[in-house]
Amino acid sequence: MLTFGQAFDWAKASGGNGSDRAYAISADNNGNSYVTGWFEQTASFGDMVLTSEGGKDVFLVKYNNDGEVVWATSAGGEGNNSAAGICMDWDEFPIITGWFSGTIHFGDIVLESAGSYDMFVARYNNNGDVIWAQSAGGEGDDYGNRITTNFEYDVLVSGSFRYTAQFGGETSITSEGNRDIFVANYSNTGNFHWVKNAGGEGEDRAYDIVSAANGDTYFTGMYNGKAFFGEHDIFSNSIVSSYIAKMDAGGNFIWVKNGTGGANDYSRGFGLSLDSEGYICGNGFFSGSFSFGENTVTATGGPYDFDAYIVRFDSEGQLKWLNKAGGYGNDQGFDLFTDNDGNSYTTGFFSSVAVFGDHVIESQGESDIFIAKYNWAGEVEWAKRAGGIYQDYGYGITAGNPEVGALYLCGDFEDVASFDDIELTGWGSGLFDMFTAKLLYENDFIGETGNGLFKITPNPSSGVFDLEFSDLKKDVWLHILDSKGKLITKKMLLANQNKIIIETTISSGIYTLFIPELRVSEKVVILR
Repeated sequence: MLTFGQAFDWAKASGGNGSDRAYAISADNNGNSYVTGWFEQTASFGDMVLTSEGGKDVFLVKYNNDGEVVWATSAGGEGNNSAAGICMDWDEFPIITGWFSGTIHFGDIVLESAGSYDMFVARYNNNGDVIWAQSAGGEGDDYGNRITTNFEYDVLVSGSFRYTAQFGGETSITSEGNRDIFVANYSNTGNFHWVKNAGGEGEDRAYDIVSAANGDTYFTGMYNGKAFFGEHDIFSNSIVSSYIAKMDAGGNFIWVKNGTGGANDYSRGFGLSLDSEGYICGNGFFSGSFSFGENTVTATGGPYDFDAYIVRFDSEGQLKWLNKAGGYGNDQGFDLFTDNDGNSYTTGFFSSVAVFGDHVIESQGESDIFIAKYNWAGEVEWAKRAGGIYQDYGYGITAGNPEVGALYLCGDFEDVASFDDIELTGWGSGLFDMFTAKLLYENDFIGETGNGLFKITPNPSSGVFDLEFSDLKKDVWLHILDSKGKLITKKMLLANQNKIIIETTISSGIYTLFIPELRVSEKVVILR
């Protein structure tokens, strides 16, 4: 079985002289990644430059599998605007959500807020053209935080609202107190279907949201005091507490689970993901002591230091495990992705030294980015850092086609940041710039070696060798990977061929010839 460790394939910086934030990332099955967030003044994405219409504006950028910018587009107006969530729909078109003030322009579509900030949702095609955009809200601050699609191709948005918010022009919801939770459903063409609210008299918010194959929907966030989710209620005497809630396809609440601590403790749920068996994993951060059900973890640092948590439930709401990570500093989990084998990959930031199971990572500055893998049983298989000498944050993580064996990440960095041997430099303004990165991670499905599909002559070689192959039913890509699993180059193998000459200029070393689609590989030695 061929496996590789974790190595960054590429990392790209974007931004400008203002403060910029890459909030969320999604990927399609072709290895393209899509990043959204906000920028100030002007922001550079590769050779493309976006200019804000006023304060903060929304951006959406597409990278190809090699990290090259395909296109970048913005939406904005004179006020402050931000995108916070993104997903790919069934057509592999990106859909984003966020908030805006005043008037915002999505191409030729103009939305106007009813109050301070309103929520928006906008669908684009894969060329960066907006297809439709809708808004919802009222006189208070109303935010769209995350977004997903369900089995009926509908779009589901999670967020928070204050006072009264109007959806679809005719449907209104009213908060019980300070700020409440909403989940809204739109068709793939932008028609409003329904909205459900939850919460109580305190501060209640929804962050990440995911949908299962049967239409059940899960979302996570924070609440204060007592909160109602339909006929279900939860209570905590902590300052702020976490929760995970389940709805059916019609928006009816099925269950809600709360994560609580002591009176002076704080927790917040941020990321959520599903595996192919319907298990739910969530992450976030907490201070003091923190419990889901009968499982309790305790933060390593003092009362005002945060540790990251990750938790796993089955579809019936039965707790499977709860784990923490961190050290004597501020450590927070923001997002995670779960593969079909139940492995969860989480990102966020940490300061000083952080412990992930038996793995220890050390920050090079004030705070660094972390990426960690948990298996289905909650055991940490690896943990990795990236960043520089100042403040660096991981906000989003995803994976597209599992055959690629790659994770895509986004976030912010200050001044300079390293991703293995890749060095990123910001615009020197002393403010935050953005990164997008592709991480090749250890995977057991990358390929069986020595299966006889390839014949390499000579091997070792000086970099020029014959490659004979058989039994190709269709055209496939051949990848040449270095010892860390990083893609060096690739070549198309045609079904009607059985022999080609490979000419490379790569340096001496041991390389792997790998066909992702067939999960087969072979070693080749280059001696110069």
